[in-house]
Amino acid sequence: MEKFLFVLLLIFLLGTSCGQFDSHVSQAPKGEFKPESVVAKGDVNKNRIRFRGSLWKAVSWEDARGKNTLILSARPVFQISEDLHRKRVYGYHYLETPDTLERINYMTDLADSCFCDCDIYLVDTLLHVDDFNNDQIGDVWFAYYIDTRCDVSPVEAKLQLWSDGKRVELAGLVLPPEDQAWPDSLPGPEFVFSSDVHLEERALALWKKLFY
Repeated sequence: MEKFLFVLLLIFLLGTSCGQFDSHVSQAPKGEFKPESVVAKGDVNKNRIRFRGSLWKAVSWEDARGKNTLILSARPVFQISEDLHRKRVYGYHYLETPDTLERINYMTDLADSCFCDCDIYLVDTLLHVDDFNNDQIGDVWFAYYIDTRCDVSPVEAKLQLWSDGKRVELAGLVLPPEDQAWPDSLPGPEFVFSSDVHLEERALALWKKLFY
């Protein structure tokens, strides 16, 4: 009887150690951010990846978490009163793994109560994807003008920086694109929203690169 129990115990211990070894060697290596995977998308399947309005701009990439898609969409300018108009835009960050499709970030903005111009457009026409903090997770940023002016004067601009589900939004008046020799000084930008103070320094550096 004692010999039988000893054999059972030995088999159990061998099975446990083998299971631990198999579990260790079968673990998939951690993924990484792949700059070469960053691709602009001219079309997105709206039945699968949901967004409001019409597609404006989109980009996809792969990183340590899986496959990512960033979408900017917009509604056409619409009338809100006899003289005033409005334009609304949206931003979505979706993360796809073999088993899930999850929206991990979202924003919306608008050009409101427009009497003259009523437009929102990207500063440099690009959606940027990089890995500035080397955590193998793609960070995205983009900047846009909100143009409700009636003349060639300073225009409102915003910069969005998204990283691993966190987001900061920076806003301020900048020199008019049509006249970079504007004579008057302008106040500095302010953070409209921030869920991570560590991203604020990076956002300010990007702002200076674009507008100063």
